[in-house]
Amino acid sequence: GIGKKLVMATLDMYKNAAEKLLPTPLKVHYAFNLRDFAKVVFAMLMVGKAQCDGAARHIRLWCHEIFRVFGDRLVDDVDRK
Repeated sequence: GIGKKLVMATLDMYKNAAEKLLPTPLKVHYAFNLRDFAKVVFAMLMVGKAQCDGAARHIRLWCHEIFRVFGDRLVDDVDRK
């Protein structure tokens, strides 16, 4: 179902961030770990049963969480793209 797809997409995002956004002396906050992966998954699990009204809402929430956990660390336009 959608849950497995979102977890796999989160794993892909985590792997890409850890591989391509390496920490440097100016970007020490680019040290990604499994806690970042878990933050996204746990946030998705916080959705109550009454709020589960379709895949579109889950995808929107997933996008929000990915930007919150990974995107908020990006400090320049090159990394944001």
